[in-house]
Amino acid sequence: QQQQQQQHQQQHQERGTAYSYVAQIKDRFKNEPVIYREFLNILQLYKDNNLDIASVKAKVANLFSRHTDLLARFSIFLPEQEPMTQEDT
Repeated sequence: QQQQQQQHQQQHQERGTAYSYVAQIKDRFKNEPVIYREFLNILQLYKDNNLDIASVKAKVANLFSRHTDLLARFSIFLPEQEPMTQEDT
C-alpha cells in the first residue's frame, strides 16, 4: 500500500510538471498561437499512435529550434531510452 501511495504521488507530481510545461509553452507563444497548437497536435498524434517517438522528437526539435530551454525541458518527458540529443536540435 505504501508503494501504491508513492506511485500515486509520483504520478501526481509528474502530471503537475507536465501541466506547468504546457503552460510555459502557451505563455511563450501567446503571440504565436499556431506554434502552441502545433505542439498540442504533435502530442495528440503521438497519443493516438499516429507518430512514433522519433518523429515526435524531430517535430518538437524543429518547432522549438530557437528555444533550447523548452527542448531541454521536453526531454524529461521522453522515455528514458529516448532523451533529446544535440543531433535532434
